[in-house]
This record gives sequence, C-alpha cells and structure tokens, in this order.
Amino acid sequence: MGMEPLQRVLFSLQSGAMNSDNSDDSPVDWDTLNTQLIRRGAPSLGANARRSYDSFKLRWEDPQEGPMLKKYIDRFDGDGIVLKTGETSDRPEQGEPKKKSMMAAAAERATKAGDLA
Repeated sequence: MGMEPLQRVLFSLQSGAMNSDNSDDSPVDWDTLNTQLIRRGAPSLGANARRSYDSFKLRWEDPQEGPMLKKYIDRFDGDGIVLKTGETSDRPEQGEPKKKSMMAAAAERATKAGDLA
C-alpha cells in the first residue's frame, strides 16, 4: 500500500528541511501545504487558514491518522505546521505540557515548604 497524498507531501517537506543548512524550526504555512497537496492531485485541507487548521486538527486527533502525522510534525497552529527535524524533536508534542523532572518537582515542593516556616 502506498503513502497517502498528505503523507507524501509531509515526507517531501521534511526531507527538504532536514537536508537544508537551516538549523531553525521548519515552519510550513497552510497555503504552502495546500498548494503541495493540490499539485499531487489531492484536495486541500481548507479554503483558508482557519479551515485548514480545523481540518488538520481533526486529522491530528484521529486515532488512525494522528500517529502518522506525529511522525512528521512537531506542532501546528493557526499559521501552519512545524516539521520535525533533528532540531525540534526534543519538544513536547502538540497539546502536551512540558513535564517537570522529579528533581525539579521535589525542589519546588521544598521551596514552598521552606516559605511556610
């Protein structure tokens, strides 16, 4: 079974981003993503940025499609997506708050307890 059009586009964009000399985030706006989908004969995600975001969010949360998208995408917002590259893969996934280490949490509790004394 071949890759779906969105997966092919994401793979292509991610490969290009990883091969570039740019070590910053690899953002892709909704217009660019939709243009790439249309060039491959697939429908766009939406007629404007808001519709593209809403459509993408549903796909991100889908139990079958979401895991595939999370392989390629670090995060997304109203402006577009940020592709995973070696530089962005250590960030928490979309919607997940950054977790404190056990040591940081213990230090915070100790500090608060010290304030009470």
